[in-house]
Amino acid sequence: SQVAPYDFPKVNLTSTGVASEKSFTAPDVSITTLMRFQLVVVDAGGLESQPDYVDVYVIPEGGNLPPVIGEINISPGSDVEPGTKVTLDASGAADPDGGDLKFQWVQTGGIVPSDLSGQDTSVLTFTAPDVPSNGSLLEFMLVVTDDQGLPSVEEVGVNVYDPNGNKPPKINNDAITVDPEEAVTGEEVI
Repeated sequence: SQVAPYDFPKVNLTSTGVASEKSFTAPDVSITTLMRFQLVVVDAGGLESQPDYVDVYVIPEGGNLPPVIGEINISPGSDVEPGTKVTLDASGAADPDGGDLKFQWVQTGGIVPSDLSGQDTSVLTFTAPDVPSNGSLLEFMLVVTDDQGLPSVEEVGVNVYDPNGNKPPKINNDAITVDPEEAVTGEEVI
């Protein structure tokens, strides 16, 4: 089931005249505010990529800085066969303000592995479950919260696939930090 641990502010995306670009004006805020945008790519065969998210933090003068999750190491990789032991490792996360961090992993999509372990730590482990012939994308949301309650959110996915089938396309993830009232333009990464 979908879990929304944070109420993201809403903005209107406008066209920049280039098909793959959208822009918006960052809202005026009094506290550090996280905004999240999602991109999914669909190939000609109808297979969807893992959702990719771009986080935009609007930070007022002297505001609390968000935790830095950095790269989540997916071992042995994001495309695996059933029965593979998988580790999602975010142990490189840090708070630039020096505070303590809390971790919460939530599975948001796909078949639930029977042996999920470490949901409240920086490292989540599980064994890839058996899947139907068209595979299953196991989606996970990691929420890292600093000691002032400011979250950073990262989404990762692990494709469990039939080794004789098609692998879905992939996209990259980036985060952006902007000042209040700053115009932001982004291009989709495919």
